[in-house]
Amino acid sequence: MRELRQKQIIKQRLYSMPFLVLLGLISIFLIHGAYVVTKKGLDSRTKVGALNEKKTTLVERQAELKDSIDSLQTDAGIEKEIKEKFSVSKIGEHVVVIVDPKPVATSTDENTIPWYKKLWSSIIGD
Repeated sequence: MRELRQKQIIKQRLYSMPFLVLLGLISIFLIHGAYVVTKKGLDSRTKVGALNEKKTTLVERQAELKDSIDSLQTDAGIEKEIKEKFSVSKIGEHVVVIVDPKPVATSTDENTIPWYKKLWSSIIGD
């Protein structure tokens, strides 16, 4: 009988309001901690993706710069770069400039009168 009474006291204390409130608070703290860790994981994945994209662009840029450096180590590359940057030519070279033709006006009527003058002349009766 004493054992039964002990079990009932334990159950009574486990199901008491203060103990349930304590369990609820512990549950809330654990859920909040899990949420924070999950959110940080998602943020980390996003940042890793952005850094990977930045890395690929930097690797491509490095390759472009290496090609540019390699071309500048030759005489032809130096000459080409000087011509592009400063618009110069060697002695004896000729520069051709191609200019687009100017468009011709489509209106053949040289005596066009603005609409407000036409209105004024119709009101006055000239």
